Amino acid sequence: MARGDARIVVQNVSLRNGAVLYVMGGGGLRGAGVTEGDEVRSVELSVCGVDAFNGAIVLTGKFPVGSVMTITDSLLITTEPTPFVYLPGSESSPYAPVLVLSDLRLVNSTLVVSGVAFLTVTRDGRAVAFDGAALELHGSSVALDAVVFGGESALYASARVEVAGGAVLRVSESRVYAARGLVFAGGLASNASAVVVNDNTGVLSEGAMLVLWGSASLASGSWLSVRGNDIVGRLLSAPSYPRVVELRQSILTLHGNTGSGSQVMDGAVSTGGAGGEFVVGCVRHNGRALEAAEYASVGITGYTRIVACNTCDVGVGCFAAATRSMSDSCRCRCAEGGYGRDCLPLQLPRVDGCNRTVDRQNRTVDRQNRTVACPALGVTTPSGRGLTLADIRTSSAAPKKLTVALPPGFRWARDTDLRPYLSFALA
Repeated sequence: MARGDARIVVQNVSLRNGAVLYVMGGGGLRGAGVTEGDEVRSVELSVCGVDAFNGAIVLTGKFPVGSVMTITDSLLITTEPTPFVYLPGSESSPYAPVLVLSDLRLVNSTLVVSGVAFLTVTRDGRAVAFDGAALELHGSSVALDAVVFGGESALYASARVEVAGGAVLRVSESRVYAARGLVFAGGLASNASAVVVNDNTGVLSEGAMLVLWGSASLASGSWLSVRGNDIVGRLLSAPSYPRVVELRQSILTLHGNTGSGSQVMDGAVSTGGAGGEFVVGCVRHNGRALEAAEYASVGITGYTRIVACNTCDVGVGCFAAATRSMSDSCRCRCAEGGYGRDCLPLQLPRVDGCNRTVDRQNRTVDRQNRTVACPALGVTTPSGRGLTLADIRTSSAAPKKLTVALPPGFRWARDTDLRPYLSFALA
């Protein structure tokens, strides 16, 4: 970890009865009195082994360029709304989400969520929420891989979701048990980026796996992939006319999926004569493979071409803007800037276990034998005795917020004791 970087590890923690873990970005994370050379250059956050019952995790704000965050091997359950005291204006609290990305802005950064179960057992519950004005990813990635969703909505984005500059938003290899799957109510805009909903399984009682209620626009070589999902329910719900999914020099893929019910898809898709493609094919519905002539009867309309099963096609399996060609065995051959099986514009490795994270070059790194020296911090009450859990629990009914500001002269690399610098009260 380079000098000036900040590493935060949260491991084996329980969040109970309204407890919320807030991780708040602040641009460069520079405090008063910090000189130009001493600001935090990036944040490395590892959250692992967390169990929550009526608690939540919140990521909010703008994080420094090059930040890497992981949430792994955790179980988060809620049965009642959680007050988000430090998210003024947030409208998510009544829906009891257990993970909230609020006004999150990432530039050349990574957030990987893997091996986590999100469950909200409330009316209109949203297991994961994107709220605030916008979720902005520029050259950055947010991946939810191998997770379990449970609630009325598995993921609900009331914020506008904007991915640009080779960004990736991915939900893959996950299980979904909900009324609706991934709901983008605030709009989705992708520019030269990829939104991937692949290889998921689950049961939906009401809506579709991917629901685009707001405006949806893909431009400049973007890719929206809905592929390889096996869902009891619909697969895609596009905006209703006159709104459409607008494709400009971009590709929407609906291929290799299994669905059920009366329809596979509803809504409208428009290529607008602007070089967009809507590629469909290899659809199983209510237990049988559909013929091309049957697609319209299950709501699949507006497509530009049909690709049969077991056919090698870049538009089906690859991020075309970063793909050189496809092999005879249907493997994507990546051009410069393409990574992984699908030649995505960013590499998104798996993260397994609490002792592994991802560095800024997106390599998996073993942290098990790494020793980190943490500065010592002494906390006392106004009476002079040490602070206890009883003080925190009984001082007032409001949740506690502790703000620490380090004065000029402090250096993380040099000073191992914070006590000469700080005095504060918990109020």
